[in-house]
Amino acid sequence: MVRAILAGKKTQTRRIVSSALVALEPEMWQPKRPGIWETYDHLDPGMVEVGSPYGVPGDFLWVRETWAPSVVPGRAPLYRADLADIKTGWRWHPSIHMPRAASRIDLEVVSVSVERLHSLDEADAFAEGVSGSGYVGQTPHRDHFAAIWDAINGKRGSWESNPWVWVVSFKVARPVQR
Repeated sequence: MVRAILAGKKTQTRRIVSSALVALEPEMWQPKRPGIWETYDHLDPGMVEVGSPYGVPGDFLWVRETWAPSVVPGRAPLYRADLADIKTGWRWHPSIHMPRAASRIDLEVVSVSVERLHSLDEADAFAEGVSGSGYVGQTPHRDHFAAIWDAINGKRGSWESNPWVWVVSFKVARPVQR
């Protein structure tokens, strides 16, 4: 997906809403301001604000990707997305271990919403950066997205279970500078 972001093909991402927030019944959330909703808490009667863990419009996120430290001191790290088709002897570090200083891509949050996963349409699947090539049917991008979703999230929230998801639209704010 890093390649899709760098190519300008990925402008949305979806992440599963935590079970604690699902207990607050997202279908009842009322917009308060961009990225913030208000709802009634049945466990502790009263109104509560629900904010996206992915920020609000205007916030910045940084992209973590598989990387390796440069063999030359003071040089930028190497990124697997740039060298995916090349056999290398480098020891790649998983994206979850990428320090902020090694990140080369910043994303500006454009919008945040909450919806059921099946609300994703063909245009949304395309904005997620997936290709519909090789898929037969009326919704090749959506079908491909569903297959990728299950491969990544199937144990926590399969396509079939139609979980509530955060929908974060973004634009690249700081691309590769070399």
